[in-house]
Amino acid sequence: MLNNTSPTGTSLVPPFDLSTLLKTIPELVWTAQPDGRVEYANAWGCRLLQANFEQIRDDGWHQFVHPEDLERTLALRQQAFETGDPYENEYRLRDGQAGAYRWFLVRALPVRDTPGQITHWLGISTDIEMQKRREGALRQSQEQARALLDSNIIGTIVADGEKIVEANDTFLRMTGYSREDLLQQRVNWVHITAPEDLDRTRQAHQELAQYQSMRPYEKEYVCKDGSHLPVLVGGVYS
Repeated sequence: MLNNTSPTGTSLVPPFDLSTLLKTIPELVWTAQPDGRVEYANAWGCRLLQANFEQIRDDGWHQFVHPEDLERTLALRQQAFETGDPYENEYRLRDGQAGAYRWFLVRALPVRDTPGQITHWLGISTDIEMQKRREGALRQSQEQARALLDSNIIGTIVADGEKIVEANDTFLRMTGYSREDLLQQRVNWVHITAPEDLDRTRQAHQELAQYQSMRPYEKEYVCKDGSHLPVLVGGVYS
């Protein structure tokens, strides 16, 4: 039996009803029947989709899901309805007025009666568009970094502190170090920097840590055979 009082006797019932809360939550909140047909969507969610509830109810919400995401979404929902397990998925929903799609993280939990039968599903759809954009930008940055590493046009390295943890073949060929030297952590940008350029190099790395990038500057590397190699160095943080 649900106890609505605290140990001191103070009521734990909120000073407003649940429908008021659902109207004001800045999320798309919905409920569905055991078979998945939507029976409620809060006002905030309707405004988000620029649609009225009649367009969303039952299976009407399908029209707002990106065509590339619909089949996968319906399959995952059906699996949850059959097993009774909590449901979680990411898919794109369309603004009914502007037509633009935004990514949402959708979670739903089954609501059960006393015997344990599912009577409803309660779901919350959270806008994660900005998160997806950041992930996309990071992925693009990583792909560009990998393309540079794989290129034979310029020498590129990946550093962790003072250690060089990755370098392309061009950099190793230019400096005379081997892949084995790299794997054995015998390549260190401090040690291979000409002494007269070390202060400027440290300043550049401080700039990189602070601004996520460094302005290109000239320096000399000390190659494995002791010769000096003039280079133009730039960097970005990823």
